[in-house]
Amino acid sequence: MVIKIVIIGVVLVVLINLALALPTLLKQPDKSLLTRYLGRRLFGSAVVLLIIFIAIALGLITPNPAPWQ
Repeated sequence: MVIKIVIIGVVLVVLINLALALPTLLKQPDKSLLTRYLGRRLFGSAVVLLIIFIAIALGLITPNPAPWQ
């Protein structure tokens, strides 16, 4: 259960950084701030995938079975 809470927390951070990048993209021509927000989003997405892959490998979470089985 803890692993799912961690994944949800990281996804929320990704969404917050994405929401912060939108006004920066629309209003300010400052590319360093935009790059920071989008870089954090990319890093957070990679962390979520890594956590999911490790949790599946360790048996902490089980993926849904294939629909054709």
